[in-house]
Amino acid sequence: MVFPRFGPAVVIVLCVMSGEARSQVTYTWTQNSVGNQDWTASSNWDPNGVFSSGTSNTLQFFADTTTALVNGTNGLTTNVPSTLTIKTLTLNGLGAASTGPTNITIGTNASTWTLGNSPSVNLNGLVGAQGLNYTVAANLDLAANTSFTGDGTAGFAFSGVISGIGFNISKSGTSTLILTGSNTYSGTTSVTGGTLGSTNAVQAFGTNVSGISIGGTGTLSLRNDSSVSFTNGTSAYNINNSGSGATINVDRVSGTGSNTITVGNLSTTSTAATWQLNFTGANGVSLNAGILTTPAVTAGVATIGNNISGGGTLTLSGVSGKATGASASLIFTGSGNTIVTGAISQTSTAQSLTKSSTGTLILSGTNTYTGVTTISTNGGTLQFAKQVSLYNNTPTSWTAINLNVRSTLALNVGGTGEFTTGNVTTLLTNLGGLGGAVNNNGLRSGSSIGFDTTNAAGGTFTVANNIANSTGTGGGAIGLAKLGTGTLILTGTNTYDGVTNINAGTLLINGNNSSATGALSVITGGTLGGKGTIGGAITVNSGGTITAGPNLATPELNINAALTLANTATYQVKLFGTAAFDISLLTVNSANVTINTGSLIKLDLSALDSGQVSTLRSNGPVTYTVIQAFGGGSVDNFDQSSFSISNVGNFDNSEWMLVSNPTAGTVQLSFTPVPVPEPATVLGIAVAAMGAGGFVRRRFRKESENTTAV
Repeated sequence: MVFPRFGPAVVIVLCVMSGEARSQVTYTWTQNSVGNQDWTASSNWDPNGVFSSGTSNTLQFFADTTTALVNGTNGLTTNVPSTLTIKTLTLNGLGAASTGPTNITIGTNASTWTLGNSPSVNLNGLVGAQGLNYTVAANLDLAANTSFTGDGTAGFAFSGVISGIGFNISKSGTSTLILTGSNTYSGTTSVTGGTLGSTNAVQAFGTNVSGISIGGTGTLSLRNDSSVSFTNGTSAYNINNSGSGATINVDRVSGTGSNTITVGNLSTTSTAATWQLNFTGANGVSLNAGILTTPAVTAGVATIGNNISGGGTLTLSGVSGKATGASASLIFTGSGNTIVTGAISQTSTAQSLTKSSTGTLILSGTNTYTGVTTISTNGGTLQFAKQVSLYNNTPTSWTAINLNVRSTLALNVGGTGEFTTGNVTTLLTNLGGLGGAVNNNGLRSGSSIGFDTTNAAGGTFTVANNIANSTGTGGGAIGLAKLGTGTLILTGTNTYDGVTNINAGTLLINGNNSSATGALSVITGGTLGGKGTIGGAITVNSGGTITAGPNLATPELNINAALTLANTATYQVKLFGTAAFDISLLTVNSANVTINTGSLIKLDLSALDSGQVSTLRSNGPVTYTVIQAFGGGSVDNFDQSSFSISNVGNFDNSEWMLVSNPTAGTVQLSFTPVPVPEPATVLGIAVAAMGAGGFVRRRFRKESENTTAV
C-alpha cells in the first residue's frame, strides 16, 4: 500500500489526538437508590463505564443538580479500589423532594485517592427540599496543590486522612467544606470563599500551624463535638486574616461536658476594614485563643462575638491593634462570657473599645489603648479585674469623656492589684455616681456600678460613699451590682434609684438607703443583710437569702417597701448570745411581707454557748419577733412547715415554734423550755430505762430467733 508523502504525519497526529481524548474521560456514577452499592457494577455508571484511574480523568457523582435524588442512605462502599488516581472530583446531585434527606457515603478509609495534575474538587450538590449530605470516607493523597470549589448548598464532609508533603489546600466558592480527619498534609490552608470547617479533628488543617489564612469573603469554622484542641503537638494554629469580609467562626454545635478548644494567635496581614471572630454553641465548651491582631487600616473594625450558651468562656491572650489611620474600633458582642487575660494595645492610632450585647467581658491585662470605652445599652457587663486593666492604672484617664456607661461597669475590689476605696471614690466622682453631672457619657441613666469582692482582703470590702443618681444630659437613675464571693458593705447614705442586684456573695446595707427607692433583687446564691435601712422593694429569688445583722448589738434590718420571699428563698434568723438575747429582725414599714410556699425560715443557734443556753432556759418561755410589718402591712402566705432549725445543740426542736399573726403583721418565734428533771427523778428514770432496755433486748433476741430470713 502506498501512502502520500504526508500520510504518516496525519496518522501520527490522529493517534496523538485519540490518546489525548482518551486521557480526559469523565466517569459518572448514576445509581440513585438506597443501600450499599457495588463500585464495580457497570450498571451503576454511565456509558463510559466503571471509573478508570488517570491523571486527567474526572470522577463525577451524578450528572446534574436538577434531578432530585431518592431519600435515604446510599453507600458507595462495596468493592471500592484500594487506590485511584484522579484529576477532578465532582459532587453533584439535588436533595430528595420528600420524606427525608439524601445521605451519600463514598469510599472507605481502606482506599486512597491520589489527586494530581492541577486537581480540583467541585462541591456543586444542592440541598433541595429535604437535604443532601455527602461524606467522602476515602483518604486523599495530594500530589499537587488542590482547590476545593463550587457553590453547592449540600453538606460536604471529608472524613478520611488528607496527606501530601508540601502541597496546599484552597477553598473558594460559596459552599461549605468540613474536614473531620486527622490530616497530615504539610502545605498551607487558605479560604477565600464559602466556609472551611472542622468538627472534631485534632489536626484537621494539616501540620503547617502557621499556614492558615482567610481572605475575600471566606469563613474558617472551628466546630467541635468532643474534647479536643485545634493544635499540632505543642503549637496552636496561627490564623492569618487577609480579607475584608473574612470571618472566623469557633463554636460547638452539640455534645456534653465542659470541654476546651484551643487555637493560637489570630492575626491579619491585610488592609481589611473589618475582622470578625464569632464563638457560638452550647454545653459549656470554652475557647482559649492567643493574641488577636486587628486590621492595619484606616478606621479598621475588629468584632469579637461570643454567643455560646451553657457557661462556656472565650479567652484571649490579648488584642493588638495595628490600625494606622484616624481611628480603630474593637467591638465585643454576644451573650456569652469573654475574658482577655493579656494586654489590649494599639499603635499610634487611638483604639476604642465597645461592649455590646448581654454577656460579660472581663479584662485583666495591662491595657494601653487610649480610645473611648463604651458599654452600650443592654450591653451586659464590662469588668476591669485589675487597676492596670483600666487605662493602665492612669486615674487621670478615668473620666466621663473616656468611659461611656449605659449598662454595667464592674470592678474587682480589695485584692492585690485591684481597685481600692480611693479608686472607687475617684471613679464615682468622675463618672457622676455621686450625683455629678454627665454629658451623654459617664454613668448614664440605666447604668450600674458593680463590685466583685472575690479577692478582697479578709473577704470584705466597704464602700462609704454616698452613691447617687447622675445628673445632666443623659444622666438619671443608676444601679448597683454585687458580684463574686465575699462581702460588700455599704455604709453611706445612698440615694440612687436604679436596681440593686446581688448576683453572688453577700451585700450588707449598714447605712441609710431609705432614699434609694430602686428595686433590690437577691439572685440564687446571693445574700442580703445588714443593720441599715432599705428604701426599695426586695425580692429574694429562689436560692437567695436574706438576714438581719450580723452586728450583735443591732441585728435589725429596716425595709421601707414590700418584701417577697420566692419559692426556696431563705430568711436566716440568728439568735445572739447577749444579755438580752438579740435576734435577727426584719421590720417592714407600710408594706406587705409575702412568704411564698416553699420559702424557708431557718433559725441558727450556733452563736450560743452552753452557759447562754442555760440562761435562756432559766428565763422561761419567751417570744421573739423576727418579722414586723408596721403601718398597716401584713404577712401573707405564711406556711408553718417552712420553719427549720440548724445547729440545734443543747435544744430540742420541740422547744421552738414559729407562728404568724397576719393581721398584726408579725412572725414570731416562741421558745418554751422542756422541764429538766430533778436528780432523783433522773436516777429513777435511768433505772427504769435500763430495765426497759433489758426487756427490749431480750424481746429482740427472742424475736430474732423466731424470724426466718426472706
